[in-house]
Amino acid sequence: MSPGPDSVFHSPGSAWSQDDLGEEFDVARLSVIGELDPTGRQGVLKEVLDLLKSSLDPLLTNLERHRDAGNPAGIKFEAHKLHSAAAQLGAMRLSRSAKAISTYFESAGPTRPGPIDAQLGVLIDAVTVETVRVQRRLTRLLGA
Repeated sequence: MSPGPDSVFHSPGSAWSQDDLGEEFDVARLSVIGELDPTGRQGVLKEVLDLLKSSLDPLLTNLERHRDAGNPAGIKFEAHKLHSAAAQLGAMRLSRSAKAISTYFESAGPTRPGPIDAQLGVLIDAVTVETVRVQRRLTRLLGA
């Protein structure tokens, strides 16, 4: 038995559809990872998503720490890590919000430590909101 074009196995005989993944994940992107374990027997998809889930709290903590310290280089670094990981795992809204921070820095020019301006603050808040949404979806998919 193989998953249909709109689903991906996460364990033997159990697949997630786009409805299960909601707006937080793209089934087509996750299917690329699912190809490594087409039956779900090895639990690859769950393992990869669990790694993402465990990385999100520390990432948010670091992002807030950098914001509070007025450290734009740290903010840029955390956003870059999140953008790449989220895109690979199909969390496209989260990826786009993290990319918006990178784009902000591309247009802002050289970064210097100091207070974070309002525009960057709004972008960080957007990443935080999307991260919490992804965390909630992951909790539903993977359990507590």
